[in-house]
Amino acid sequence: MKVFEIGNGQTVIKGPSHYYSCSEGDSTVMLYKGEEEDEPVIRFSIIYFQRAEGITQKDIINDFKEKAVRQNAQFITHIGKSFFSYDSESQEDLYIRIFEIMYEENIIVVSLTATNEDKGTDKIKVYLEEITEMIKSIDSLSSLKFPILEPRYEDIDYLVTEVTKVLDVPGEKIAQYHESGKSVEILQDILTRRDYAINDYKYHCALGLLFGDCLQSANNSFHWVIVHDQYGRELALQYQDFALQCFPISMITKRIEDEVEINVTQLMDEVITHIESESDKDKGFTRIEHNF
Repeated sequence: MKVFEIGNGQTVIKGPSHYYSCSEGDSTVMLYKGEEEDEPVIRFSIIYFQRAEGITQKDIINDFKEKAVRQNAQFITHIGKSFFSYDSESQEDLYIRIFEIMYEENIIVVSLTATNEDKGTDKIKVYLEEITEMIKSIDSLSSLKFPILEPRYEDIDYLVTEVTKVLDVPGEKIAQYHESGKSVEILQDILTRRDYAINDYKYHCALGLLFGDCLQSANNSFHWVIVHDQYGRELALQYQDFALQCFPISMITKRIEDEVEINVTQLMDEVITHIESESDKDKGFTRIEHNF
């Protein structure tokens, strides 16, 4: 299972691990499998609004119920959410199923878009069942004990882009550089020579991302996640399914800021040894059920 951010990132959903996500504009997140061309896609969009003076929550819910009646749709409630769904006829050559959800005082619109040939198939039935479960899982980011989220496509694209800039190689060669140890050598050389402007924080972050990518390549028990908490939103590395993360960007940028000498290989070994010992010594260390 994965946890995805929707809207402005303060609302989350839980979905099957075979989905990936990317942003479409400021308020829409698309979920996709990436397995085939013309596959069905799911979009979550949040419509934020302020209640007009004199309008009560009961008035809003009654209006929402009346809309379900006009659509001849079943009105469903589930733990702080109300929703209904219907087929849209807006595109003749596509099958589109719309779900409208009232969550708190916002409206969330979910759409499933597929080819007409897929309409009514078992494949679409599974998609609709999964969407219903995702809708039921809608909650606030603050509800998560461990705010570890699935990276969006643009997060991984940013990671790859920054790493390729530092290594000065095409993206398809990154794995080769990691396997040969050349990426560690390049990073070490940059840090030893301090080949960066002291106030170029963006480049410092890129060095941190390269460090994290080297670490993940050296030990595939780590995987990239997004940690979204009171300090902000940052790419981090989670260890297996434990609630254990390290923050490679901060690890490098902080050391650069403090003008500390950095031995890349030694730092990698220290991180791996510390986290492995933490997970081994305490058999009751928290494991989380998502984003692994």
